[in-house]
Amino acid sequence: MADWSVKIAVVNGKTVFQPQLQSGGTNVLFMSPGDSCSWNNTTSQQVQPWPADANFQPLPDNEVVRGTSSYLSDPIAPDHSSRPSWIAPGSPVPNTVNYIAKGHSDVQGVLSVANPPPPSS
Repeated sequence: MADWSVKIAVVNGKTVFQPQLQSGGTNVLFMSPGDSCSWNNTTSQQVQPWPADANFQPLPDNEVVRGTSSYLSDPIAPDHSSRPSWIAPGSPVPNTVNYIAKGHSDVQGVLSVANPPPPSS
């Protein structure tokens, strides 16, 4: 199981999610079931990663329950890391979780969870 990090940064005056360097897109974090993800807020504003639907509209508060895979993180103060870490669920796989900065649906990210490829022989 791997531990991944997404940096919350300001780039050209806009807040963005920057996952650890991976192929596939600037805002996509590729994970395996059981991997953990945390966010590092390097901005001067509080940010809360929040799950969104396929159109990056935030899920309603009553559908996001702390302690379940629907909950990504508590609000993150400037210059702090997220609590708790988000653990990629094992089912269903593949699974794509779109997310936004709560209150700012223009700040978008994607968590892509899939089974890892089999080891090469």
